[in-house]
Amino acid sequence: MNEYTFKPIMTDAVDFISEMPQSISITPFRRLLSQVGYHEDGEEDASVTPLHTAAKEGDCVLVKQLIEEGADVRARTLTDNQTPFHIAVRNGKIEVVEYFLDLDKSFLEDQDSLKLTPLHLAVASDHADVVELLIQRGADLNARTCLWLGRLTPIEVAAREGAVKALECLLIKGGSLGEELGQRQSLLHLSCQFGHIDSVTLLLKSGADPHLANNQGLTSIDLAIDNGHRKVVLKLLESEKWVKLMTHAYLENGVLVTPMRKLIRDMPDVAEKVFDKCVESGETVKAYSYELLEDRSVILDWVVEGKAHASDIERYLNNRFKVRDNHPLSIMVEGQEEKLLAHPLVTSLLSRKWKGLARYFYYAHLLLHITFLVFMTSFALTVPSPYEGLSLALNDSTTLSEMNMSCSDQEKTEKTELADEKMFASSCSVICLSIIAFNTLIEVLRMYRSRLSYFTLERTPKWVLLISGSIFLLPVPCSFYKEPWQWSTGIIAIFFAWLEFTLSLRRLDIIGIYIVMFVHTLATSFKVVCALLGLMVGFAISFYMSLSNHPPFTTIVKSLFKSTMWMTGEFEYDSVFNEQEAAQIYYPVSTYILFILFIIFMTILFMNLLVALAIDDIKEIQSRAKLTIKAMRISLALTVEAMLPLALTKKIYYFGSIEVKEPGKLKPKRADIKAVMDQQDKIHEGIGQSFDKTEKLAEKQEKLEGLVTELAAQTVHLQKMMAKLLEHNGLSSCTETDV
Repeated sequence: MNEYTFKPIMTDAVDFISEMPQSISITPFRRLLSQVGYHEDGEEDASVTPLHTAAKEGDCVLVKQLIEEGADVRARTLTDNQTPFHIAVRNGKIEVVEYFLDLDKSFLEDQDSLKLTPLHLAVASDHADVVELLIQRGADLNARTCLWLGRLTPIEVAAREGAVKALECLLIKGGSLGEELGQRQSLLHLSCQFGHIDSVTLLLKSGADPHLANNQGLTSIDLAIDNGHRKVVLKLLESEKWVKLMTHAYLENGVLVTPMRKLIRDMPDVAEKVFDKCVESGETVKAYSYELLEDRSVILDWVVEGKAHASDIERYLNNRFKVRDNHPLSIMVEGQEEKLLAHPLVTSLLSRKWKGLARYFYYAHLLLHITFLVFMTSFALTVPSPYEGLSLALNDSTTLSEMNMSCSDQEKTEKTELADEKMFASSCSVICLSIIAFNTLIEVLRMYRSRLSYFTLERTPKWVLLISGSIFLLPVPCSFYKEPWQWSTGIIAIFFAWLEFTLSLRRLDIIGIYIVMFVHTLATSFKVVCALLGLMVGFAISFYMSLSNHPPFTTIVKSLFKSTMWMTGEFEYDSVFNEQEAAQIYYPVSTYILFILFIIFMTILFMNLLVALAIDDIKEIQSRAKLTIKAMRISLALTVEAMLPLALTKKIYYFGSIEVKEPGKLKPKRADIKAVMDQQDKIHEGIGQSFDKTEKLAEKQEKLEGLVTELAAQTVHLQKMMAKLLEHNGLSSCTETDV
């Protein structure tokens, strides 16, 4: 009978012995059980003895009996090398633990295969009473685990595992927070890394420093964000010195990393709460703190430890385009964080940047393009088309190239008006070519700086304009006329010039949103057309096969254009099917069926689909349009900022009604706000004085009215007295006039 066959007998036997009365003598059987190992159910990889099982169940009586019968108290399991004492500690059986310690105090020093001491196991299981007992009996608080586990002390294990009760007990017993100089990481770092919110709360109350960086240059909030522990991040931000917690920076692969950038990428909802903290609303003004977003000018003042030094930061700041791409605003645009971009803090910062130099660069670029557009259009309207020159040449029985060769004879006979037109066209050509050369240089520089990220669909109209415009504007030797292929290129150039002008208006507040909505709708329509392109080609080929004897369908290309025109509702049904002059339809049944299917699929369903998409997505398109406009403004503002010296950008972008220099203090600093508030106080004081004067005047008026009433009463009384006096003197017949 081998060990594995004996397993169920041993398991049941242990339970049986624990229930047997002490009066029954089963000593031989106890001795057998105490000496034979077996595999416990559910632990096929761990060989345990009956003493292990009794210790696990906390049956102190059975433990004593087994030890008395000769059980090996130092017996260890196969895989984790744990003794019965380890098992009792791990399961919080304090009576068994105390019994073992009474037997031999050296049990405190036993380690398993991972060099976990009994105190480590008690802490990991969060049995505070066992932890306290082990410490009282002299357990080593500084014992460390194996290298694979990071050589952790018991209190570090408590922080790592989130054992709050054990952690509190160890702190009371004098455990260190792990913030001494030279420590790899503190207890708060471990709790934040593994997301134990209760442990973090306890450590913060115990005085843990959340601003301390570990040996990798990461603070507690960095570790919480990197490991996705949102509740821990919010708990850390409840600190009064939360701004200092957010002002930690380090370099990773040559790119600056801050908690604000991490929150925008990984926890945008928490970033929004941080933005709320950066805005303080007063009775008359709002104070904004841009320090966490616009950190380019203050980054060297922040605490930079571990992963970066001041010299590395300066090297990073000198790479202005890397700074631009790593700006928090750029990260918001890249992640399409609409709620963050719509936050008052971001809106205020963007408004400040736009009103700095960005809008002047934009208007200068717009004015340059308008100048190019005016002269380009004037050139196209002044220069005659090639077919006009060709018609003149044919009248003289010469070719266009021959006419060009004889240009010197023709110029002598031209009128003054034609010479003026040539001069004007030449001037327009020179101006337009100069602007094209300048724009080409700008685009080449952008391509060099952006590398592969430069090549986007949005750049296509610009390059089509530059190439086609250059071809169209290049002069033909000894000729005022353009070659036909040049003129065809000019047609494309003129269209793309006006298209580029329209697209350049997207940054304007009033009309920009409609242009962006148009572009989004165009993109949606293009996707639908691409999805149904196979159906369109199928109809075009079918119409070509059935109506190839009709002029609009003589080729597959013509058939495709004609069927596309039919999609808009311009069928010209009679000219194809009913007019006598129309060509004969050789396959009427299949043609009519095909035509009906085309009306249903491509005219009714397809066009209604486009309209439905445009109507249903109108709100989404509006929100996308607003986001796109902000993104374009941010891109332009940051690009302009990258091209300017740091001192100049600081002066421009930080000059305003509100400026916050000290971290966390969100108070207005500008004298003009104080002046406005003082003026308002004076106005309120003046209004109050006016009210006081009005009240006093009203009181005087009431007194005056009382005096007038009293005087009137006295007058009446005096009249009565005079009347009696006259009557007494026999003058009663006197009239009032006589009196």
